[in-house]
Amino acid sequence: MAEIIRFDLFIKAKNSYFDGMIEIPAQPKMAEIFERLIRGNRLASSYLFYGPAGSGKWQAAIEVAAAVFPDDSTANRVKKLIHPDLQLIFPLPATPKTDKGFQQKQEHIDHFKSAKRANPYARVGFDKVSSIHVEDIKEMQANLYKTSVEGGYRIAIIEKAEAMLPSSFDTMLKTIEEPPPGSLIMLLTDNFERLPETIRSRCQNIRFRRLGREFIVDYLVKQKSLDRENAKFISSLSFGSIDRAEKLLDSEFFDERETAIMLLGYLLSHPLESFWTEFLGLVNLRDQSKIENLLIIWQSLYHDICILTSDVGTEKIINNDQQKSLQKLANLVGGFENAQNGLKNLLALQRLFYRNLNPLTAFYDIASRLKANQPPMVIRG
Repeated sequence: MAEIIRFDLFIKAKNSYFDGMIEIPAQPKMAEIFERLIRGNRLASSYLFYGPAGSGKWQAAIEVAAAVFPDDSTANRVKKLIHPDLQLIFPLPATPKTDKGFQQKQEHIDHFKSAKRANPYARVGFDKVSSIHVEDIKEMQANLYKTSVEGGYRIAIIEKAEAMLPSSFDTMLKTIEEPPPGSLIMLLTDNFERLPETIRSRCQNIRFRRLGREFIVDYLVKQKSLDRENAKFISSLSFGSIDRAEKLLDSEFFDERETAIMLLGYLLSHPLESFWTEFLGLVNLRDQSKIENLLIIWQSLYHDICILTSDVGTEKIINNDQQKSLQKLANLVGGFENAQNGLKNLLALQRLFYRNLNPLTAFYDIASRLKANQPPMVIRG
């Protein structure tokens, strides 16, 4: 169980710096939770924020970090990611321990901060394989034990905590088990199950749920200048994630949807091997964004087929402009139970992608299951 930090130095009276105005538009209930914790002097030393990508975890961590500093000027520097008592840890490519390597690392750090300042929902990545290295965790650990630069708390935010290497997890565990006085650690992850149980059990776990469709629609209209009808359509395919909504916007999504509809119809009406030849000719399995889009589209199509083959109304159909194609697919699927099994199989496949499985094997297996209307695969662990 995480240690409880006392904030007596900061929360002294009704007119203190903290006025209960933590702002987390994507997750207002989280704002209320942390307002109560800080007011009640019950903030823990370590938290694990988990939930879908693009559900507001980063924004929440920054808002909480800003709320425990004593004045607006300091809080604003936290939000700009430039406060000396705020440490940000995130996956980085390995760089050589040379002057050039240190320069490259600093460029990566500057890129990450710039992207997060511009868009707190951004999923920042690099061209090379990235991990959270033990050296970065040790440096964080050492800084947490130092006297704070400005006399307040020292805070560490670990983005994509599941990217820690085994040695990094071991070092992180020691820090969580024996937190330095006056420190606050927040680990963020999209993949709760990939974190060791030893880490999960020693943090206060805070689950972030998928965002509401209206919030994503408003975000796309205001921030991306999308018309409301297209924003509603993208929102219904985003499954409660701004990250996914933005990826769809950045892709050739509508062209890809035509191909995905054609491929699904071909799978359901032709021999499996014939479909597979067609599939490999049209889908680049090395392009992760296109693979993700295909999976999202097939999920949306099976969602709609579930509606068409049941007694519920059609107002929740996602691909409303594809009614004719949907009806043809529904006839090929052959009933609600088959449609439901197909959707569950596709959702299970999405979970497996987090485990870095071979997409060639994965898609052949899922095609076989959809073709034979098999029950959903069971994923353990």
